[in-house]
Amino acid sequence: MNDNMPQNDITPAGWRLTLPLANLRGADRTKSGSWAARIPDRAAARKAIPYGASVPSAPLQPLTAEELDRLGVPPGGVKQI
Repeated sequence: MNDNMPQNDITPAGWRLTLPLANLRGADRTKSGSWAARIPDRAAARKAIPYGASVPSAPLQPLTAEELDRLGVPPGGVKQI
């Protein structure tokens, strides 16, 4: 897995994933950019983000509950940011 996060950190409230434009083709390019998922489980968040599982080289970045509130991501939700 390419998601580098120290194991002693507090469990995040969610994750941010930035999908590189180069990995997507045609109309799928509109899905590139950053996505936030208010799903604490890293693997579940990667699967919930469009094309997240298709681009395993894109690292997930932890987000706090405050950051997710500011971004307007609902509980269990995913939002393009």
